[in-house]
Amino acid sequence: MKFSNAFSTGTVCSPSRSCIITGVKTYKLGTGNHTSSYQTADSIHGFPYYLKKTGYYTSNNAKTDYNSCAERRIIQESWNESSSYAG
Repeated sequence: MKFSNAFSTGTVCSPSRSCIITGVKTYKLGTGNHTSSYQTADSIHGFPYYLKKTGYYTSNNAKTDYNSCAERRIIQESWNESSSYAG
């Protein structure tokens, strides 16, 4: 199959994940390189953080490489449950 018009948030998985969860483009966030440990401002939160704050239950089935030093904070803030057993 040939795609004539395709878009990507990043060229590999973890930069793409950082963009998808934060909504910030990889070149603005500094997460364009795979397995980097860029600082992420405390004002940057994952989208599920906002859902969780309004009462939604959020879960993630283990994919949490957000390519940032703030990965643990983003996971903690974003997900009620994040594991291979989350559902």
